[in-house]
Amino acid sequence: MESLCNNWESSEFHYINLHPDSSVGEECREWQGCPTIAITEKGRIFAGWYTGGVFEPCLNNYNVLVMSDD
Repeated sequence: MESLCNNWESSEFHYINLHPDSSVGEECREWQGCPTIAITEKGRIFAGWYTGGVFEPCLNNYNVLVMSDD
């Protein structure tokens, strides 16, 4: 098991949060990077990026995925 920052184990943080709280809002992000975008044949847009805490690697960092149909 790989131990990451603050002695947390990486296996503790493999989840997808479909209803995040304000702790991951824009005002709480120190940086954003590594963007990606994809568009389906019917026009649905997916965008994603990496963001979070103040350094890498750290379990305070996370991936963001958003979707739009308009």
